[in-house]
Amino acid sequence: MDENDANPHCIIPTEGKKQKRCVLCQSRKVRTRSGWEVLTQNRCSRCLVPLCTGVRNCFTLYHSFKDMHASLQLRKDNNDHSNSSSNM
Repeated sequence: MDENDANPHCIIPTEGKKQKRCVLCQSRKVRTRSGWEVLTQNRCSRCLVPLCTGVRNCFTLYHSFKDMHASLQLRKDNNDHSNSSSNM
């Protein structure tokens, strides 16, 4: 069993159910219709990042971007490694 299987990414309440700014909404400068910052009482159980789960569903988007970024980084690292090996 992999460590990732033992502790999957799940939605859990923030500590004390305090409202926190959604990290993805904050980085994308998304605001509510009233102009307020987007607040959430949810976070990822593994990343511990506050993410909203409503209409915007930043929880899913965040992990999709994160997985895509990791995949691209791995591909880039593999290409860099193969290029440096062929230059020897």
